[in-house]
Amino acid sequence: MIVVPVAFVLLSIPFLPMVVPTLPVEQLVKFVGKMGVDAGVRTENRRITQLPQHIADRFGWEEMVEQVNDVYNNIPSEEKEKVGIMTGNWGQAGAIHLLGRKYDLPEPISLQGWYYFETLRKHQFKDTYLSIGLSRGNLQNIFEEVVQKDIYTNSYCMPDENNKCICLCRKPKYDLRDYWLMDRNIDPHFVEILQNESVLAAIAYYHECRKKNPSIMMFSERQINSLGYKYLRKGKLEDAIALFKLNVEVYPASSNVYDSLGEGYMENSQYELAIKNYKKSLELNPNNANAREMLKKLEKNKL
Repeated sequence: MIVVPVAFVLLSIPFLPMVVPTLPVEQLVKFVGKMGVDAGVRTENRRITQLPQHIADRFGWEEMVEQVNDVYNNIPSEEKEKVGIMTGNWGQAGAIHLLGRKYDLPEPISLQGWYYFETLRKHQFKDTYLSIGLSRGNLQNIFEEVVQKDIYTNSYCMPDENNKCICLCRKPKYDLRDYWLMDRNIDPHFVEILQNESVLAAIAYYHECRKKNPSIMMFSERQINSLGYKYLRKGKLEDAIALFKLNVEVYPASSNVYDSLGEGYMENSQYELAIKNYKKSLELNPNNANAREMLKKLEKNKL
């Protein structure tokens, strides 16, 4: 009766560092390779990291918060009191919420997860934000002034948390509360036309409304991107491309919209246009590993 549990424990010992943080990270990387798990591990986002995802997820948060704090403390004191912190995802927001307490950092806001609702419920929107995790292109869609102050890098964290711009953003182009609400509430008439008529009719409706009110906010970049991928998955490639092109038109400073349009063209066998848009995406965000990988694939295979 005792033999089986003892044998199980003994057999498990070699794998212990994969589960419990018992080794320094440099040794852990070597250990992972020796155990037959290649250090170039692909994660859920298809990019490569040095550590398995469940371990890489634990790295970098303290360093990120410390770096944000360094930038925050370099803001002139008369302005700093009026500066908020905006993050690209809920993980970054959670890190600043928990680990930023010792630095007395402001409570973060984010469009992701629970923080979306907490922002609307509690936050008094400001005219200036220190941002981590959002690309300069995304921020330039929201603010008149975007100045990159630093870039966060970490060799061991998840790829999606690496090489993140830390930017000081001033002068919102929109009422930020309205922008937050719009992120989850796409214009209902646009959706109605999309469902009952066609994608092109919905886009024509947007252009008609834009002529009457150039500052109209009808949808967010994320919403149109999601709609585009919904059509792409259904094999409706022309409709998907039309939506991705609309996103490029409305959010031309965003690297992601060109990345998505590049994918649409690639799926539709329009390879020259795919290359053109992936290059534009990479120009706007040199850290876009997906665009770099797709360009290699397209150029290598001469599709």
